[in-house]
Amino acid sequence: MAVLVCSGLPAAAAELCTASAYGDGQGNIVVLGAPAAAPATGQRYLMLDGRRGATGDANAPVSCSDDVVSFRTPAGATQRWQRLRPAIPMQRSSAREPSWPGS
Repeated sequence: MAVLVCSGLPAAAAELCTASAYGDGQGNIVVLGAPAAAPATGQRYLMLDGRRGATGDANAPVSCSDDVVSFRTPAGATQRWQRLRPAIPMQRSSAREPSWPGS
């Protein structure tokens, strides 16, 4: 007897970490945002040097597993970055255009 099980998730869903800041202890920091609506895209990231993207991107230097970030250096080495403690709280807020008198 053969059994076929189907799932609604994409085959290559990216693993997720807690939305927070992660670092290597040497001043290199990446901030991971909330998970994207599409599981395969993972989480948005932003690094101090301005690099940004999504952990699910094919060539992303940042990936995540069990609240540990793996960072691939330009030389190809992989570093494991821990979540920074105390955790930097991440909150969503609605952005509003400021209103100025006379505008």
